[in-house]
Amino acid sequence: MQTGQQNRAVSDTFSLSKGGDVIFCSSDNVLFYIHKKNLEFSTGGFPMADFTSKIVPLTETASILEFLFQFVYPQRHPSLDDMNWVTFSGLAEAAEKY
Repeated sequence: MQTGQQNRAVSDTFSLSKGGDVIFCSSDNVLFYIHKKNLEFSTGGFPMADFTSKIVPLTETASILEFLFQFVYPQRHPSLDDMNWVTFSGLAEAAEKY
């Protein structure tokens, strides 16, 4: 992960160089740059009008968001077979929430 503003890390998978226009910050201060159109298409829980602040704080950790945001893009989804229970349950909660 790269280091960003205010000692925040930046996800390698979802970095600014990938062109995302919405910035999320995990509970452990990792930034994720996500394309708004992908969020609109794949979720019902992220109301686009709420993105008025520059960085949107989320309560989930970076490890959960790293998996969650992979499901937002039209690509091969990550395997959940070897995921530990804590991560799996956190991912399920986040998917239900958003």
